Amino acid sequence: MKDNIALIVSNKDVKKIRELFNENYPIDIALALEEVDDDVLKNFMFSISNTRLASILEVAEPEFQLRMLEKLPFRRVALLFQQMSNDDVVDILGNLPVGIRKRYINMMKQSSQDDIQTMLNYAPDTAGGIMTTEYITVKEHLTVEETLSKLREISPNSEV
Repeated sequence: MKDNIALIVSNKDVKKIRELFNENYPIDIALALEEVDDDVLKNFMFSISNTRLASILEVAEPEFQLRMLEKLPFRRVALLFQQMSNDDVVDILGNLPVGIRKRYINMMKQSSQDDIQTMLNYAPDTAGGIMTTEYITVKEHLTVEETLSKLREISPNSEV
């Protein structure tokens, strides 16, 4: 897949990029991207949408996440973070130097800033460090089937 990505990038083939995402999971794309050189990586990242790039960023290994972030403007990274759940953003921010972390946090909406600051105060391997602040509550009288139906209706992309 690594060679395929390099070829797609050099040809600027938007259709092939779409096919790549339709035929592969983000984790598989992330693993292939780890093997490409920095120019190919940068060109690939600039040729895809924020939604697709965020899907790769959130599943990539921490070292590769940092490599990706180094090649992107701060403003784009802030937009990527808006596409991701706060707990995934916290995992990434926790690996950054404090000065850079603060700069990213300051670019976020106030509500996200508050949640992220709270989560960053917990050690990474504690319940607080791995929690999500985005959750849905349901009435206790609902059956499991009704609850799942309601969850799918309210937020089809939430973590279950």
